[in-house]
Amino acid sequence: MFQFSANDFLACNGTRQGATHLHQRMHVLCDALNPRLTELSSQLVPVVSPIYNTLDYKPNRNRPRDHACLYFVDRKLKKSAFPRLPQLGVYVHQNALAIGFYSGWWSQEAMQKAIADRKVFRGLVPRRGYRCLAGDVIVESPEDSVVWSPAKLEGVDRSLFVGQIYAVDDEAILGTGIVDVMVTVLTDLYPLYDHFVSQRRMMPETSVEYVAESSDPSLVRDALAPEEAELVVMLYRFLNLQGFCIAPEMLYNVYLCLKTKPFMMLAGISGTGKSSVIRLIAEAINGMDGGRALGYQLIPVRPDWHDVRDLLGFENLLTGKFRVGALLQAMLAAKAEPDRPFFVCLDEMNLARVEHYFADFLSVLETARRVSDGEWSTDLVVLAQGCEHIETDGWGEIVAQMSIPSNLFIVGTVNMDETTYAFSPKVLDRANTVAFDEVDLGISETAWDSQIDSGQLRDLGMALCDRPYRQLDDIRHREDVMAWNVSIEAIHAILLEENLHFAYRIRDEMLRYMAYALDLIEALPTGAPLFTAQDAFDFQILQKVLPRLTGAGDEAGEVLDRLIAFCEGEYVRSAQKLGRMKRRLERTGFVSFW
Repeated sequence: MFQFSANDFLACNGTRQGATHLHQRMHVLCDALNPRLTELSSQLVPVVSPIYNTLDYKPNRNRPRDHACLYFVDRKLKKSAFPRLPQLGVYVHQNALAIGFYSGWWSQEAMQKAIADRKVFRGLVPRRGYRCLAGDVIVESPEDSVVWSPAKLEGVDRSLFVGQIYAVDDEAILGTGIVDVMVTVLTDLYPLYDHFVSQRRMMPETSVEYVAESSDPSLVRDALAPEEAELVVMLYRFLNLQGFCIAPEMLYNVYLCLKTKPFMMLAGISGTGKSSVIRLIAEAINGMDGGRALGYQLIPVRPDWHDVRDLLGFENLLTGKFRVGALLQAMLAAKAEPDRPFFVCLDEMNLARVEHYFADFLSVLETARRVSDGEWSTDLVVLAQGCEHIETDGWGEIVAQMSIPSNLFIVGTVNMDETTYAFSPKVLDRANTVAFDEVDLGISETAWDSQIDSGQLRDLGMALCDRPYRQLDDIRHREDVMAWNVSIEAIHAILLEENLHFAYRIRDEMLRYMAYALDLIEALPTGAPLFTAQDAFDFQILQKVLPRLTGAGDEAGEVLDRLIAFCEGEYVRSAQKLGRMKRRLERTGFVSFW
């Protein structure tokens, strides 16, 4: 039988130990509450919300940052953790417990439409002395709220909470009957929840737009699910059990690259497992069918590819139907299952000129933006002009223009030899270039002897698809992240002297990578392989800055010397790579990353 203790509220203290305790307690509560709440509606699905503590944690009287939530949302509406959806929930704070209905986040215009008819709300909520907050669920104490009545809707702008709010020493919440209390309150408030859900379903797609105010930490701090770091460690164990040799920090890095942006390149000599690692990640997350990894498509690049039609497809002039290309097949599959990641591996990506066959797709990928209901979308990929739908050869009728699905991840493998083409800055700027060049030919026994819960790894797929840090405004409030911009500026200043500097895209992507990395580091479970902020920034120098370096002569040598001095002792991987580039310059008179 579940009951709260004083420790549950003391755990809202900004420490990892406290966050771990709260997360475990919310899962225990979920086991007790879920069977009874889903009796209200089969569409209710439980969510244990992330619990945050960061390096820049500062107590805030009105908005304590560390709290735990167990809430229930509509299964059909639940596409993303951002923005917040209408929900019935339990919210644990350091000084209060809130139980009730929360409207989620709406634009001011959409909220006014949802509450326009005040008569609708009369009788929806029984007169039990419920409290009301126009703003957010997070409270300092019950005294911060007022007694609910439909008249209080006049003060509602973007969000609304109605429910019971208890002080932490209230006897009503410390006994074994607290689950019964929750069921009573949430059952009472279900009609109010149902009204807002129906309003959300009827909203046109363009009625909720997120602008700069979405950078509020309370709105975009949903970066990592509570179990996400633990699941990444489990993914590392899975790869080990499959006999795949990869350093844990490299796997962390690959995951963070995918989290930062759904396009990356894996470079290295042949046979190091560049394509295998993506196939195994897909296998771990999505499972297998008939010996093949689900949600994974290998596309061998051909030397004769010249434009995007080689990937997306083209109209067959003999049949009048559109022949669907391999990449378009993956896009259609990803759109059909938005909660599952789909991985496309462009094998030997630079056998053809990437700027010829892939540049148009890359340009559209760069247009990703937050649109209605917090979802992300890109500009449209045009398959055919002058029509809305096209008939395909084997895929039925599809739209003639479609955006790139946000759950589609594209990974290109790269070998640099006399048979391949070099990359332009346009391609290098848009990807993390991960070097798979460390080879250990020793054969050792795996240290993992426990079984992997494949069901839990499925949850990692949903976590990977949820990528709220998409632009600089989403992380600008993070002092722990912004502090790394000082080092980025220092590197930029070194490169600027020889006109080798980079621009805003690389800076923004490096900072977003660091935001995800700091969250991952903070949440790594006890005993997990180590990963530090210096490791993360080292990977970013190696993957975002160094691939762009080309040049000749003494000037190039001077730049390398200054970069080596900057990296030595702290960023070991980058310093080693720079040392190899310097030795090549001395031998050949030319410097290149490849």
